[in-house]
Amino acid sequence: MTLSEQEVINAICYFHAKFKNVQPTDVEVELMYDDATGYTAEAYVNGQMDFYNTVNFITD
Repeated sequence: MTLSEQEVINAICYFHAKFKNVQPTDVEVELMYDDATGYTAEAYVNGQMDFYNTVNFITD
């Protein structure tokens, strides 16, 4: 299965919104890629940032 960048961002927004008990539209996500660390993301709600890495993407 291959997901587009937008589908990954949407999934992170949805998951993080459930975790923080907010609407997915309240979540801002910055998706990043590095050859050494793979994909990572920063999810923001009300100025608070939480970090996700590739392992989080697969297990969540």
